Amino acid sequence: GSKKTEEFYYDKNKPVFVFLEENGADRENRDVNARGEKFYFADGKLIAAMGADGKGMDIKNAETRKMAEKLKKESQAFRAAAK
Repeated sequence: GSKKTEEFYYDKNKPVFVFLEENGADRENRDVNARGEKFYFADGKLIAAMGADGKGMDIKNAETRKMAEKLKKESQAFRAAAK
């Protein structure tokens, strides 16, 4: 199975930061040096993204926007299931 993890951080029930880590499932504790993709949101809109290599991602790129929409949908599903 996949070892990928997704961490969602919220402010007023809206995602503000999402961290995707390819091998996060192997870690027991938080690793401050973990490498992964980072997505930043404000008012439900993607405002910045950073690749696992530490370089900024073009937020107007179709692939980046598609991933941001996927993450927002996953976030909504997760919050609905957690209620």
